[in-house]
Amino acid sequence: KIGSYVSKRIMGTFLGTLMRTASAVIAPGSALRHYPRLWDRLLWGGGCTVSMMDGKDARIESRGVAMFRYRYFRIAYTGLIRGAATVFKESVHARIRNATDNSLTIDISWF
Repeated sequence: KIGSYVSKRIMGTFLGTLMRTASAVIAPGSALRHYPRLWDRLLWGGGCTVSMMDGKDARIESRGVAMFRYRYFRIAYTGLIRGAATVFKESVHARIRNATDNSLTIDISWF
């Protein structure tokens, strides 16, 4: 819930307004491809990779963040990703696939 709250706050900015306007023509997969460029605005250090699985599934592999060792942060971060995707589709599912002390892999699907 906290991650969803944070993503709603982020999406409430000017960038969020632009993204909502474009949501009719941009699918979550198209937006997720640009997520690595936004990484530096959200987290310090590390990096991420987005892999498209098919038309409505993706995998986000994030690494180099010491906070991933905390379950609380992993869940909140997953909520942030899910909440951001709901700008484009109402029905979004995100789950943690794998986690270590400094990496996190999230599978995300939208309908």
